[in-house]
Amino acid sequence: GKRARNMAEEGDLAAVDVAPEEGEVAEGGTQAPSGPREKFSVSVIRIISDAQGQHGLKYGDFQRYRQYCDRKMRRLRKALKFVHWEKGQGKSKFVQKEITSDNATDPRYLLLVLNKAERAWAYAMDLRSAEKQGREVHHMMRKLRKAAIYGKQLEALCAATADDRTALEAEAYAAWLAGSECLEKEGWETALERLARCRTVYDELSKVSEGEEQRVFGRRIEELDPLIRYCQYNVAKKEGGGGEQILLEMQQSSASGAAGDVIKQKLDRVLAEQQLEAEGGGMEVTWL
Repeated sequence: GKRARNMAEEGDLAAVDVAPEEGEVAEGGTQAPSGPREKFSVSVIRIISDAQGQHGLKYGDFQRYRQYCDRKMRRLRKALKFVHWEKGQGKSKFVQKEITSDNATDPRYLLLVLNKAERAWAYAMDLRSAEKQGREVHHMMRKLRKAAIYGKQLEALCAATADDRTALEAEAYAAWLAGSECLEKEGWETALERLARCRTVYDELSKVSEGEEQRVFGRRIEELDPLIRYCQYNVAKKEGGGGEQILLEMQQSSASGAAGDVIKQKLDRVLAEQQLEAEGGGMEVTWL
């Protein structure tokens, strides 16, 4: 029931190391440290991997996962007393509040930004899976852009408030979102650079991890590889190299998860274009 679901969602905090807080209660309902603030430790990749697997993405249900992220954000805002609506005279009013390194006095603020990024990304993937056209495509790109912006915000917050490992995970996560956006915009060189950076960080973190955490990084790398190869193919094609060998490798390999859906759609498009070229005898038309 609802209570069991809420208890499961609270389990996300198991991957967050919360340092004891001292001092007076600061604005936003959390306590401000009286001395140097301890660095937060948040297992960014494990949190999103667990959440995605438990709340819909195991079956490709992006809408369910987006709804989970929305519920999680409301619960975090309530727990942190960081809500946008404030009681006024007679009615409530909306007050925009930004999370910064100064007021992020609790690691749950990092989870709030993380869930904002995941919600926007899941919304974009839900629109993408519907294969809609026109305004829906534009809407999908706007959501993907938002996800990338929130990813950069998380990276900056973690660099300022979290330990080195958390900052590295946030950097890789932000690079993945930025690379995903560039891939959809067909900015192949930038997408390749971002996704390759993400893979490098995952690979290094995997070497210093063990057990389930190491397997999580391994699965992430497996999901990244076909996206990286697809970018390499398009860069090679753009430079006149053809990239036939890379395309052949992609056809022979299988990707899973959201990345697998993305690659399948893009490969289908490439193969359809090749079929049209073959039927047209490869003739090129130059407009004068």
